[in-house]
Amino acid sequence: MERYKLTIPFIDEEGERFIEATDLRIGITYEFYESEYKALNYLETIRVKRFVLKRMHLIRAGVYDDENTQRTLG
Repeated sequence: MERYKLTIPFIDEEGERFIEATDLRIGITYEFYESEYKALNYLETIRVKRFVLKRMHLIRAGVYDDENTQRTLG
């Protein structure tokens, strides 16, 4: 089973992406701007932080870059 569903519902006027990462196993959705994910330091958010930052590397490279991106990744 896939672990997270990554959605970027919008990119703000300054070009920063708002990212929703839903943990499909427990049903919690983390909603932060990309810069806020980088600042997460709590033990319970380390896994989602690593997932999002790894996927953002691909998004910035143009793999999924589109404001309507909705992609399930695990």
